[in-house]
Amino acid sequence: LEELLKYIAVRRILFKDRVVDAGGVAVYGLAAGAGFASAENIQYALANSVDVMYVRMVLTIPLHCCTGLIIGIFLGYRKFLGWMCYCLPTLMVPVLIHGTFDFVLLLPRSDWIPAFFNSSGFRAASAWGLLFFAVVFARLIWLRLDSVCVVDIRSMMRRGLVSRPNCCCLECDCCSVWCVHQDPVLKAREEAVREQRRYDRLVRHRENCQGNGLERTRSQKSHRSQTSLPSSVGGVLVRQVTEVILPPGPPCQTIKATCKECQASVRAHLLFPSFCPHCSAKMPDDLQLGLSSTSSDSESA
Repeated sequence: LEELLKYIAVRRILFKDRVVDAGGVAVYGLAAGAGFASAENIQYALANSVDVMYVRMVLTIPLHCCTGLIIGIFLGYRKFLGWMCYCLPTLMVPVLIHGTFDFVLLLPRSDWIPAFFNSSGFRAASAWGLLFFAVVFARLIWLRLDSVCVVDIRSMMRRGLVSRPNCCCLECDCCSVWCVHQDPVLKAREEAVREQRRYDRLVRHRENCQGNGLERTRSQKSHRSQTSLPSSVGGVLVRQVTEVILPPGPPCQTIKATCKECQASVRAHLLFPSFCPHCSAKMPDDLQLGLSSTSSDSESA
């Protein structure tokens, strides 16, 4: 339940148009873990004593921060790399780390357990080892996001290209946000590119069929396919519920590119101007080409 609350806190804002930085998503996860750990620490201090708060400050708060960081990085995989990191895969490792940590510290002392495992030294060493493992694991999985280009989000807000952060109660999307599986701006841009490609194909088709009598037949078939009956209401509801539980792989918001300054392999953003994470060089603004190629890959798949 604790890791699920962290996941909900970050997942709610994951596909907001203002969340355009991979490092920002990781920091959001870290902040969710730190916020939960602080609230839990205050609760333990009020129920027991202040000494408990100091002990938990050394081990428990860093562990909560690490598991929140891992959740944020996995959600960054989902948005910026197009991985299918929905709820269960994202929570698997944090729950395993946190559960093992609690099991080691809260295991009751018993005669049937060997004395070595009952010792306080073994429990403390195991807890520190799990914390070290969480830190190393978070660092290793971050390396995949280290090549995602940086976006000047403050400049985007001043220009009105993205929304400004607001209270969740004022945004009024606490329920509908779970049905969103990609950035709305990216979805609108992809639909515009797809419509333009469809129009170009139609123009080429008419030019090829001009004068040979096939245009009328093909246009009638196209009209019948476009005016087909929509799906039933039950089918739409089933599809929406299925997408919430097992959502499809989201479209990737970045594209592979090479920095012209440092020749590093990076992932440039498709929607906003981005900068190389290694040398801060500005990436080219050929976003339309990136969206077109991404759409072509998804359609061919």
